[in-house]
Amino acid sequence: MTQLSPSQFFTLVFALSLSFGFSNPASGQPSIAERVEMLPSGTNTITIVRLSEILETNRAIEEEWEAQLEERFLSGAAAIPPHIDNMVVGSLLHLTVLEEVWSATTFPLPAGTTMETIAKAHETSVESLLGRDSVRIDDRAYVTTVSSDLAAVYVPAHRQDAARWFRSLASGTTSLNSEYLKKAASTEGHVVMMIDLTAMVDPVVFRRQLKEESRYKKFASVADTLVPLVSGVRGAKLVMNVDEKISATLDIDFSSEVGKSVFSVKAILLAILDDLGASISELTSAEITANGPVATLKCELSESSFRQIVSLISLPPKTSHESVPSPPEPELTGPVDDKPQPDSGKATADYVKAINKMIDDLEVSNRRANNYERTILWHERFADRIDDLDRTGVSSLAIEYGEKIANAFRAIAASLQGQAVEVNTQQRSIVYNTHYDPGWVEASVWGGVGVRNPSVNVTSNLEEVRRNQAAAVAAGSKDRIAIWQMIRDERSRMSRVAD
Repeated sequence: MTQLSPSQFFTLVFALSLSFGFSNPASGQPSIAERVEMLPSGTNTITIVRLSEILETNRAIEEEWEAQLEERFLSGAAAIPPHIDNMVVGSLLHLTVLEEVWSATTFPLPAGTTMETIAKAHETSVESLLGRDSVRIDDRAYVTTVSSDLAAVYVPAHRQDAARWFRSLASGTTSLNSEYLKKAASTEGHVVMMIDLTAMVDPVVFRRQLKEESRYKKFASVADTLVPLVSGVRGAKLVMNVDEKISATLDIDFSSEVGKSVFSVKAILLAILDDLGASISELTSAEITANGPVATLKCELSESSFRQIVSLISLPPKTSHESVPSPPEPELTGPVDDKPQPDSGKATADYVKAINKMIDDLEVSNRRANNYERTILWHERFADRIDDLDRTGVSSLAIEYGEKIANAFRAIAASLQGQAVEVNTQQRSIVYNTHYDPGWVEASVWGGVGVRNPSVNVTSNLEEVRRNQAAAVAAGSKDRIAIWQMIRDERSRMSRVAD
């Protein structure tokens, strides 16, 4: 079953709405609060993007964000369409392995739009899901109409799950199970991201980490306080607002008073983000305060960090890149000084520009990170975004450029996880084995402990395993430097061809 990345998910929604003359929601459209209540009952993550409010800010107007966003979206470089006033997305996210099981959203449709017109536009047919007319889009998602002017999208195209949600929408019986997430609807902010963390933290695993890992040992003496506090976490809420600067407020809700443990909470949060390879450098210096059971971090974000966080909206399931070997490096055909074909034109220029912007953003992220290894997720996410770029009308040489850069980003991510990477600078090629398994322990506070090598004893040598992994990562430093130089060389070579 084909899965959708964030860009593809929103592209699908955007394409559906624009295909039928999308206009701003009518006054009778459901409110954000009502749309939150429409999400599947098993939702544990909600994202609200009030795009119209963002684009109305002075900064967005002065810097022409709407035009830039439309250009980036149409090229596939941006995940959120510029013509939708707001998005409400619900997902089921498994933090143990950092994968999304499904995503669901509703969006407005012009009067008169039916399943038949949607099916015709996508060259498919209408089918019945538990009595509801629905359309399956390219085996990637199911779409149905909730009312004459509201549609619902469920990703991926799991027939039974989609049918059950559509039926509950029709009967008006949808209701979130999470009381915590119901607060999302009343939370003000340009971008609101909330996750229900109830019962996600395994106290046994967390206590063991405090005891065995050197980075946590300074907290071992207060384990009896921290373990019940952290394992009783209820959820986290990130609110981002755009003004002259981009502000971010992260609230972490616990079941008991945070008190003097507030600084320990921050250190543990940063360590968890590091483990996920999703470090945001601004959080390191963020101010943190405690108010009863809530710990709050506040900071300002750079545009690159803001884009990175937004790129995580609707995290996709694991992609095929993790289950199949890397394809052989494409060989450049013909001299590199050949001009692109005349018909590539603007499409090629936009494609290359989008890739170069991602390179710039990732280099900024790496420079700002206190530890390079903490950016694994961003390398993987940017590689996925390159794959999502629209290739229509793009020259073959530019497509090969994109494939090389995406492969380089994935190779860096693999190297940062301790995998061996072979770099041949003369051949301008990189080889890494996506099946390679160094046998590291996958232990996290989320309760998912997976040992990929049965000889590893999780309870006794976790710290040793981490040291071995760190040594492998350090050993690959020269390879990563070489890969980045290849990226810069490829960019320069592509620039000369495009001139």
